[in-house]
Amino acid sequence: MKEKKYLKLVFFILWLLVAGGLFVLYQKSDVPVTELPAYIQGWVEQFGVWGPIVFIFAYTLRTLTFFSATVFTIAAGIIFGPYLGLLYAFIGANLSANLAYIVGRYFGKDVVARAGKNVKYFPRGEKFRKNGFMTVLTMRLLFFPYDWVGYLAGAYNLRMRDLALGTFIGIIPGMIAFVFLGGVFADPWKSLTIFGVFFVLGLIIAKLLKKTKLGGELEELKEKAAVEDKKE
Repeated sequence: MKEKKYLKLVFFILWLLVAGGLFVLYQKSDVPVTELPAYIQGWVEQFGVWGPIVFIFAYTLRTLTFFSATVFTIAAGIIFGPYLGLLYAFIGANLSANLAYIVGRYFGKDVVARAGKNVKYFPRGEKFRKNGFMTVLTMRLLFFPYDWVGYLAGAYNLRMRDLALGTFIGIIPGMIAFVFLGGVFADPWKSLTIFGVFFVLGLIIAKLLKKTKLGGELEELKEKAAVEDKKE
């Protein structure tokens, strides 16, 4: 039992070292956040026909570094265009969410909680676990911190199928919106129109969800955590 505990601690330290090392490298690169999608484009394109596989692989592993999923989603539209970009980003986003779940399940809530403050955003209690699918779906549609939903769903023992299905459905509006935002260079008017439609649709869905009992409880939790962050 102790050996397993120490092994988890070693992997946890290695995880933090990798994430921290990549963060330091990014800081030293002096690449502005606004130029990150273009930077990712240049990196992926050097792999030629293997570019899509490399992109999906990088999108999946990105969750271990807490690098922004939104940046990769926008980059997908820039690199591959809105349609193929949507396919590749959707695959990568779902794989990364499930990877986060597996990591969270392995390390457990005590270890995962040490990795960041976002543990406060996650609902606890048997009713949330029993209604895992609706909980995850609602959190995705309310734009909770993307990777932490996966990590903490695993750490708090939600069913993996609930995380997977809730993520698969819940990220659709935002995924379409941001991929088409990245694809604006390929077809400006069409991409901007689709981005606008799905962005507004996402806002409307979020507003309606906040009026439901589950959505209201989750939004209240999110707001309380945000207030606590400001106090700290």
